[in-house]
Amino acid sequence: MLSMRASTATAPNGGVVEQRPKRGEKNTAWLARAGIDQGVVLLGGATLADVRVRFAQSLIRDDLTPSSWSSAALVLGETLLTVPLDPGEDVSSVPAANAIRMLPLDAIDDPERYPNVAVIAFAVPGGDALAEAASDVRRQRGLIDLPGLLVAWLGWIWGVHDANPLVAGQGVPSAAFVEAVHAVADIELTPGLASASSCPEAIWQSARWWGDYYRESSRVAAAGMTRSAGHAQPQVPAGAYTVRQPAAAVTILPAAPSFTRTSTTRGRTGR
Repeated sequence: MLSMRASTATAPNGGVVEQRPKRGEKNTAWLARAGIDQGVVLLGGATLADVRVRFAQSLIRDDLTPSSWSSAALVLGETLLTVPLDPGEDVSSVPAANAIRMLPLDAIDDPERYPNVAVIAFAVPGGDALAEAASDVRRQRGLIDLPGLLVAWLGWIWGVHDANPLVAGQGVPSAAFVEAVHAVADIELTPGLASASSCPEAIWQSARWWGDYYRESSRVAAAGMTRSAGHAQPQVPAGAYTVRQPAAAVTILPAAPSFTRTSTTRGRTGR
């Protein structure tokens, strides 16, 4: 069974703090206040697809309640790199891009669509290691087959398949992408996860409860171990979060289908 190894920490990592949103504040303004422009963004959405993913991750939570998070992204300045469950208008572009899409920050601006937001840096700010690693993952599908994960999760969300993909070892595509990027940059993103089934909840638990692991990693790096080119410098996870919707609920309903009958008038010929 999929599980998360228990951390030995007795208190959550103090470097990841709650940042309450201001009245009427959009997510991009909230992110600007957090002050992290390179790292991991976690999102907890309110659509049916988001809630299905949040429920699927209850397996790695001690209380078996749904996760606050449904997707992950890599933030690089004003840009997000992620693997959305919506493949976009041109599905033909999915294989060539390894299902990765580049989105502007305002794509996640709506707090009703994405009530839960976190931004966390696992690497020391500066350098191009994460951006270069993201390019490697995009170009080399052999590193991780993100389209394959996308198909598996769409089947689960649409009710085509009954089995939770996490149980079958298939990580949430966006989280698997973010973890692969950090792995290429030589940073372990989910040290407590007992399998390769990465998911937003596992990343969240790592940031909150595995601070000692990252503290030791950063200490070893600071002690003089040479970092290879393309490798990032690890740090104790630091960032901010807000959870506006602690209980997963579908509040953004899908648009009702509209089928318009096209009528044609046949001409008559008189006799």
